[in-house]
Amino acid sequence: MYRALPLAVILLVSCKSPELTLDAGHVRTCAECDTSERCVGGRCFARDCGSTTCGTSAVCVNGACVEDSCAPISCVAGTRCLHGQCYSAWCGTKTCDEGSVCVGAACIEERCLGVTCSDGRTCKGGTCQCGGFTTALADGGCRVLGLVGDPCTSAQSCLNGLCVDGVCCNSSCDQPCNVCGANGICTVLDAGTKVPRCALGYCNGASPSCAASCRQDGECNQGAFCDNGTCSARRGGGGRCDRDSACASGFCTDGSCCDQRCDEPCAVCGILGRSKFSDDAGVTSLDAGFVWTIGACSGVPAATTPANSCGWFVCGGSRACPNLCQRHQDCTAQGYCDGGTCTALRSPGQLCGSGRECLGGNCVGGRCCSSRCDCGTCDVNGSCVGTVPADWVDAGPTCQCFDGTCYDKVCAEPCEARQPTTGTCVVVDSVPCDGGAGLRSKCSNGTCGPCCVPSNGQDCEPGTECP
Repeated sequence: MYRALPLAVILLVSCKSPELTLDAGHVRTCAECDTSERCVGGRCFARDCGSTTCGTSAVCVNGACVEDSCAPISCVAGTRCLHGQCYSAWCGTKTCDEGSVCVGAACIEERCLGVTCSDGRTCKGGTCQCGGFTTALADGGCRVLGLVGDPCTSAQSCLNGLCVDGVCCNSSCDQPCNVCGANGICTVLDAGTKVPRCALGYCNGASPSCAASCRQDGECNQGAFCDNGTCSARRGGGGRCDRDSACASGFCTDGSCCDQRCDEPCAVCGILGRSKFSDDAGVTSLDAGFVWTIGACSGVPAATTPANSCGWFVCGGSRACPNLCQRHQDCTAQGYCDGGTCTALRSPGQLCGSGRECLGGNCVGGRCCSSRCDCGTCDVNGSCVGTVPADWVDAGPTCQCFDGTCYDKVCAEPCEARQPTTGTCVVVDSVPCDGGAGLRSKCSNGTCGPCCVPSNGQDCEPGTECP
């Protein structure tokens, strides 16, 4: 350190002042210098100081190596010569650090004396560098570093190195539910806000971390739904569901995720035991051999009873309801085919062409009847009427019994004996019922009599079909 001098003394110092005295120990001219000396400022100076070589730009003055420009100059006490000028270490009210001197009113590094910088740079260590609030650019210039709240594109753009959401932030603000506002202040996102960083969740508005549970689907990110308080990935084809938002396809049909809406009465998209064709126990009404692709909508087999109403039609093999019938089997058990349209079965008393058209399956004398009425007639109310006696053998045109035996207007079973009040057989006729010549035929209901063979699109009376 150097002894401080009064400011008035410092201002009087000038390296080029004529009042400065030359070193009295060197009075020879340059022509008189020997080989161990160099001529500087018209005077001879030793090249070396004892065993120390001063170099090509310095000489020995008073036992110390000094630069050539300062060799012929003597500075006043408290100052020293640098680059041909005398400088003080005292600068106003303070002493400059070692290695620095006072220039004007500021302490400057000795190595920066005479160095001129531009483009916002300042000298440090003898070279021009960007200042404390700037950073160097590739082209050699300096860029001012952003403060909190300033726009940024990278951490290198901010003085604190924290660039978040395009602004220099006051903190790292790196939790999933954090956001750095335009003012550079890190805050917590509002409740219910969905952010990609919350894997499959949302923010609760109080914590910078993701919410632990969800309350509704809208609080989960795209591709997820709220499943009993947890945001879960939407399910693929065939996965269980209770709403469309639970499925990746956006379609929940009959409790299973489907590739489309699939809500036609004859369409199915569930899995076996879980579709609209299944009961609560998981038992399906579909044919056991029917196979369909899980999660893909397809039509059920023909003749399947629709899960939802198709009127009196059964399914025809496609997803939509049929609109044309060709036979009674194209209709449900509660309907029949009438001129290409499945129509509801007729009530007792209405006109009919066959028992298949009537509720109960009895068409007697062209009218639906409430009973079989084999040996009588059916009135307009559908009631069986007649006066045929129970033991009448020759029933005539109104009796269709095989052997002509009637009992209470119904053909009696062949018997050798019968209860007098009920007509119940007590001994079964031993005549074979194998359909042979002269023998009775056996119908599908197990009774003997003339069996029916369907023809011309007409069905047999229930139970009268030939086996």
